[in-house]
Amino acid sequence: MLFPSKSFHIQRSFQRFVTNYSTLPIKTHIDMKYDLYLPHKSTIQKLPYHCQESIIFMHGILGNRKLYKNDCQILANYLNTAVYAVDMRNHGETENCLPLDYKTLSDDIYHFASDHGLEKPSLIGYSLGAKIAMLAILQNPSNFTSVVCVDNVPIPQPEIIPFLTAFTKSIGTLITESNITKFDKDWVHNAALWMMKYVPDKPTIDYMIKNVTNKSSHIKQLFCVPEKNSLYCKVPVLAISDIINSEVPAWPSDLVEGCKVDNSILFIKASRSGFIEEKGVNAIKKYFNNYDIIELQGTHLIMFERPQAYISAVANWFIKRNKTETSQLADKQLENNF
Repeated sequence: MLFPSKSFHIQRSFQRFVTNYSTLPIKTHIDMKYDLYLPHKSTIQKLPYHCQESIIFMHGILGNRKLYKNDCQILANYLNTAVYAVDMRNHGETENCLPLDYKTLSDDIYHFASDHGLEKPSLIGYSLGAKIAMLAILQNPSNFTSVVCVDNVPIPQPEIIPFLTAFTKSIGTLITESNITKFDKDWVHNAALWMMKYVPDKPTIDYMIKNVTNKSSHIKQLFCVPEKNSLYCKVPVLAISDIINSEVPAWPSDLVEGCKVDNSILFIKASRSGFIEEKGVNAIKKYFNNYDIIELQGTHLIMFERPQAYISAVANWFIKRNKTETSQLADKQLENNF
């Protein structure tokens, strides 16, 4: 699972690469890389349902938009709407820059919707993406329709810091300390074995190793050690590991003090992750008047363990929500006529 219950042994030698690495540029407004998924023409006339708004899909920490291409296409087909899957800053193909905090990340989503002319899109976010989505709709409830939060809640989570440290060091030391080079034929297998020394959980390694490649990119600078022909990392973990440890577990409560919205919110709870418990549910009640919680059996990697179950839950929730809101609008119009 992405956040297992077992602690990991971490080597200290990685720290010298973190502190000596070049700093990243400061940018308040960026152009996020994205993929647009439209409903297949063959399905449009077969489905009576149409989701009124577009959807923006956000990945978790150390994730990227390509991990969810099948999910996004299925949702686009099923809901008969456009789905935009984005790479957040410092992830995937989107540029590396600072700040990397929830305020900046939620502003990135706001600007993305505005730049692409999306009128009140809905948001789907996993883990890190879920917190970004919650902050975005709390700060701009009139600019977004609804939110789906996959296995996260609006509270600080200092207990995940040791795991985040292990994640970034497993990738960082792979590049800076291992003898695995971009020319090795078995680099994927050997890289996974190296990372297992820090994160002894295969599903988590399968998730994180998607950030590693043996090829450079013309789209953005990838982090590497050229003199040792190292592998490349799509996320600048060498520059932002400390920032990840401090910002990802946080929740900017000062930015949403007194905020409570009526927008529809769905929380997908993974039964064995520990992310959505009593404290988190109390926080949900504090911020959101209109929420649902659906529990699915699985760990924090629920989207990879049970893709059909979570996609079905999300799609059916959108359909139910839309029917309810349409019915309420019709009732209101009927009342106005009499």
